[in-house]
Amino acid sequence: MRHLHTPKTVWLCRCLTLLLLLSFTMAGTTGWAKALYLFSDGEQSAALDDSHSGIESLLLNLDTGKSGENAVLTEGTMVTVRRGGETITATARKETVKQFLSRMDIIPGSREMVGIELMENSVMLTISDHLTVFKRVTEKAEHETVYRDTPDLPKGEERVARKGMDGQHTAIYEQTWVSGELVTSQYVEEISTTSVTEVVERGTAVSYVEPDDKLVNVTTQSDGSGYLTFASGGTMKFSKAVTVTATAYTAGYDGVGTRTATGTTVHKGVAAVDKRVFPLGSDLYVVAKGMEYGLTRAEDTGMKGPKIDLYMESYQECIQFGRRTGTVYLLED
Repeated sequence: MRHLHTPKTVWLCRCLTLLLLLSFTMAGTTGWAKALYLFSDGEQSAALDDSHSGIESLLLNLDTGKSGENAVLTEGTMVTVRRGGETITATARKETVKQFLSRMDIIPGSREMVGIELMENSVMLTISDHLTVFKRVTEKAEHETVYRDTPDLPKGEERVARKGMDGQHTAIYEQTWVSGELVTSQYVEEISTTSVTEVVERGTAVSYVEPDDKLVNVTTQSDGSGYLTFASGGTMKFSKAVTVTATAYTAGYDGVGTRTATGTTVHKGVAAVDKRVFPLGSDLYVVAKGMEYGLTRAEDTGMKGPKIDLYMESYQECIQFGRRTGTVYLLED
């Protein structure tokens, strides 16, 4: 029988393919023993007589042990027989495969098998002691579990987004038979499954990141909200992102004291804003051109419009920072 090494979309669709495997032992020199039939598809084929109820009732099912010796060919079907290097072709009567071979004076040897490939309008019989077939197998399938990160849960928490369910899966196996014995059965691919994969969401949301935990990705939704993803895997959700002009200030220069407008002591991580743009007390994440300032809180005022003044520890840092374009993410609670 021809070895099939094609994708399922080819070999499942090609000519109503049905593979059967028959294993014969000699009863004396002329007798036929019971045949061993394997089938990889339960579909009706035009190559068999359609007066029978279906292929399953004609073939041996290894689980039930039904006899398949009465598989009847449709009258007028062209049958090709290959054995060794010889090939013959003849027209079938309304007869079984066994009867057809007997009429052709062909009796398989004690270690030979007959592989039958049923096509739309013809049948190929291959007689050999070594055959390869592709068999459709349906088995019980336990559900799989996959994990998915979500910024909607605090880091460390989990929830089941979709409950898993066991079911059945149908797969194709490549089987090698030698002298009537199954030698190997190898998985090829899955055709279908009724099991449902369980989806478990793992929270990634954090309220704080270390200064050296770099921002690696920004995910923005259609409404302008989104979340920040950091190298550690933590995430922070934001309600909006605002493009700003960023500057820097420090205590002791230009009349800046040590207290903010909200009464807190100035320190790195404090920013002066326009409270109409960024409400006082809100947490922000600031990325300025060429620099990731990081987490800061809107605690001071004195700015107008989309601007931000970031507190630095020294005047020299303020000079180095200068004036830059940046993005401020207004973090959600």
